[in-house]
Amino acid sequence: MKYKIDFNQDSHTYYVDGVEYPSVTAIIDQLFHPALLYWAVKEAVNYIGDKLDKVISGELELDKISSVKLLEEAKKEHERIRDQAADIGSKTHKAIELFVKGEDWQNYLRDKDEIVEPFGAFLEWDKENKLDVMYSEAVVCSKKYKYAGTLDIIGFLKNKLYIIDLKTSSAFREGYKMQLSAYRQAVNESGGVWVKNYNAYVFKPIPQKVQKMGVLRLDKETGKPYFKEYDNKTYRQHLKMFLCLCKFYHLKK
Repeated sequence: MKYKIDFNQDSHTYYVDGVEYPSVTAIIDQLFHPALLYWAVKEAVNYIGDKLDKVISGELELDKISSVKLLEEAKKEHERIRDQAADIGSKTHKAIELFVKGEDWQNYLRDKDEIVEPFGAFLEWDKENKLDVMYSEAVVCSKKYKYAGTLDIIGFLKNKLYIIDLKTSSAFREGYKMQLSAYRQAVNESGGVWVKNYNAYVFKPIPQKVQKMGVLRLDKETGKPYFKEYDNKTYRQHLKMFLCLCKFYHLKK
């Protein structure tokens, strides 16, 4: 056993030999994203606009109480959309995990029409690229820098060992590069990953260092897959950026 890893899925908290470690995403989320603020405002305005169209057409009547309720709903519209997208992402990840493990993914897909497109995108990409998955949904840990996380897939693609992150977002985000770089550093540092076995996480060594990394974006609207690979220069640059954020995170504590 390399280290003892515990992960509380409800609170998304990692413990390494009893010490709490921040997640990769928690470290990256320290960054302020102005585009998200613009998006939240846009969704609130769109929500109000849709309701006003109904007022004009006579489908909806507004008084003082219902107007206040409408504004409260508008303020939370971006949260509803975000949570809905996160739910689709989580379900897609679960279906893919079952598929790569050879488990009953067909039964899981029943009554989940919302993930038919992104899951179909994965099947299309996998059929063409023949990904040889070693582990999925595996925990990684860097004791040197004191962080942990859960990668989506580690496996062989074109005879190279890759870490692949699965996304159902509408575009490739800048933060994905740091996320993958952090995972790659942790795996190469520890020499493996931790895989859940019943209620415990068991260390699984990997045969060689991770050589490649990329994001597989599964479009939930079109059902098309888009793969973007990041080179070693990007890895080195974004690992430095991530480690600066990691240091900042720990200095705040």
